[in-house]
Amino acid sequence: MTDSPRVDSQPACEGEHAVLGVPTAVAGFVGHTERGPVDEPIEVTGLQEFDSVFGGGQAPSPVRTAAADFFANGGSRALIVRVHSGARSAVFSLPTVGGAWRLRAIGPGAWANGLVIRVDEDSYRRPDRFHLRVRDPGSGLDEQYLEVSIDEGSPWFVGHVLSMRSRLLRLDVLSVSGPPSLPEPVVFAAGQDVGALHGCDLVQRGEEGGALDASAFGAAGACAEPDTPRRGLAVLDAAPDLGLLYVPPPAPGVDVDESVLRFALELCARQGAMLLLDPPRTWVDAASVLAGLSALPRAADAAVFFPPLGEPGGESGKRTTRGPAAAVAGLLARGDELAGIWTPPGGANATLRGTGRPACELQAAELQQLTAAGVNCLRALPPLGAQRTAPDGEPAAPSTAGDTVLWGARTLADGDDVEWVDRSIAWRRVRRWVERSLQRGLTWTAGRPGGRPLHDAVEHATREFLARLWKRGGLAGENETEAFRVCCAAAGPGPGLTLVVGLALVDPSAFVDVTLTLRCAPPD
Repeated sequence: MTDSPRVDSQPACEGEHAVLGVPTAVAGFVGHTERGPVDEPIEVTGLQEFDSVFGGGQAPSPVRTAAADFFANGGSRALIVRVHSGARSAVFSLPTVGGAWRLRAIGPGAWANGLVIRVDEDSYRRPDRFHLRVRDPGSGLDEQYLEVSIDEGSPWFVGHVLSMRSRLLRLDVLSVSGPPSLPEPVVFAAGQDVGALHGCDLVQRGEEGGALDASAFGAAGACAEPDTPRRGLAVLDAAPDLGLLYVPPPAPGVDVDESVLRFALELCARQGAMLLLDPPRTWVDAASVLAGLSALPRAADAAVFFPPLGEPGGESGKRTTRGPAAAVAGLLARGDELAGIWTPPGGANATLRGTGRPACELQAAELQQLTAAGVNCLRALPPLGAQRTAPDGEPAAPSTAGDTVLWGARTLADGDDVEWVDRSIAWRRVRRWVERSLQRGLTWTAGRPGGRPLHDAVEHATREFLARLWKRGGLAGENETEAFRVCCAAAGPGPGLTLVVGLALVDPSAFVDVTLTLRCAPPD
């Protein structure tokens, strides 16, 4: 399954000048999880893989719930960034002849307090080697490392092996007097006191930490200061394939902080991604939505969805709700694969899978009013056989009872100076996708001298890319002349190129411009 639209799976031109479409359906999720590495984008391709790395737990975290909705609705690649506030990692001590070795759980949290660690001598082969086994009863992971070495210069040094292969532990510190000594062999005896953890002392218990605050998600200055470790959202600046971004609530019943949303929007603006927002808890009906809409960022790289999804509340019997944006991320990813990024989501064919019904029912007049204001509504379709209409007024195909569909696909762009293309999720994503694809696909210009030959080569590569897009239905027009235009020229007195691309997204010859500045060497 490809990540970018199928138009670029087989490029028409080969070699270094070919421009390929960047992936569009990679979604980022940032928040608290039960376990896993912290402040590191980890790619997962399904819920089972998510659980093995980040845990499922008896009470799933908001990130886990979001990942489930994303994959259930057709998503195939997710970047998970785990964050925390004051959590601690479990640390284990292995006794040696001259001191102790310390092992640290790969991520903070109480999940690692029950790890079972076993050390055996490699008495049949090398006296300086040993076997290490780590078992996690919570996830079922069982890792075995045979003939690892105590020699830091060896390719089998236990610290190197754990850092490359283990999903549970890292070597923390070596604290020994004299040359490093082998950990003492441990007899793996059933029923042994878990306090000793089969030969490893738990010298620091893992702790969950407090409620997530804005600092756990990073700060705007983290991207500006190269020496400052990146945290939270900021680590996704190093993820060039990011196409969609969703920040789940830090805890059930809590909205994402406004400063976090602003920072997430800045990230999307840099990456050319789309930020998908859940409705605030104060939005309970159409009137409250219109009253509270001004508090959200009115930007073309963000979209909001209403109402939340309702579902049974378990033992309490009370109905609960969850945000719909993660499910919409899966819907967009599904549409990218099946129909192309240029196909607007929405209407009777934009069905959400594995979700509850909308928490409130909106009337036709309310749907029209909210859509005009830039709010994308969810609607429960009538039962099979009932008369329905699509957003364009045409009759919609029948559907089974219980379908929840996305009714509208607008961005949050607002203002008289906003172009029409930036008010549509589909057209905004196409515009940014073309920009990102050309920017990445034309990096080879940096080593070429400026001048007419380079301009011609850039124009040729760009036209080949846009022709493939047009042939797949991503651009309007009966021919390439009506579908797009390309112009490349010197950027000014110094080295550099300006590439201007016109796209006919809806009407032939009604072009939407994309302008890029490319690097090149001085002319010969």
